[in-house]
Amino acid sequence: MIDVLILVLARAGSKRLPQKNVKPFLNTSLLNITLVQATRVKRLLGCEGLEVSIFLSTDLNPQEFELPSEVNLVERPARLSQDSTTSRETILPILEGNQNLKHNTILCVLQPTSPLRYDQDILTAINMLRKCEAESVVSVSRPLQPLKDMVLGLKGTTVLIDCESVDQYRFISGGFYCYTVSNYCQKDDKSLMLNAYLFECSDETGIDIDNEVQFQMAELLYRQHMETQR
Repeated sequence: MIDVLILVLARAGSKRLPQKNVKPFLNTSLLNITLVQATRVKRLLGCEGLEVSIFLSTDLNPQEFELPSEVNLVERPARLSQDSTTSRETILPILEGNQNLKHNTILCVLQPTSPLRYDQDILTAINMLRKCEAESVVSVSRPLQPLKDMVLGLKGTTVLIDCESVDQYRFISGGFYCYTVSNYCQKDDKSLMLNAYLFECSDETGIDIDNEVQFQMAELLYRQHMETQR
């Protein structure tokens, strides 16, 4: 039976940054980085005696990325690859179709658009669920640009929000989402989020790539990170 299921979600389409998951990122791609990281986490958890499986759900052409032997490919149908498709609509069929899951199997969802997250952060989040210290764990980070006054425009109106206490605000970074399978299947996303432990990542690892500027910023930080590891 599976103790931890690591699920990587990688859709081909993207309005703001087309093909971002397989777009050349230094000498690799965002998807390849995430898949390799998933295999590292699997091996580390395996050293603790845990049975770990990795699944990749994607509508990308398999020739566009490198699939490690430890990763199970789930080909996503077109109906689940639309801009309007939610993560839940993609995840539930995978869980419901897997007979090797337990009610307390931990589901760890990774997004390729967070290439700077640390292995140790993922391990810590998973172990928090193993120890029943939280119902779910979601990565968050501070805004990259300090907020002083935030202006919102809605239907031709402008609202000025005073953010003097901005230090208390955190954004969902998208790096990882961890749940028990039973909780994920029984509760809706709103309930899961309201009861989630917010795992604060560093400013750098909290980057979630959604446009070209963020892509280039992540490349720079990733290059610096790799140079410090030499």
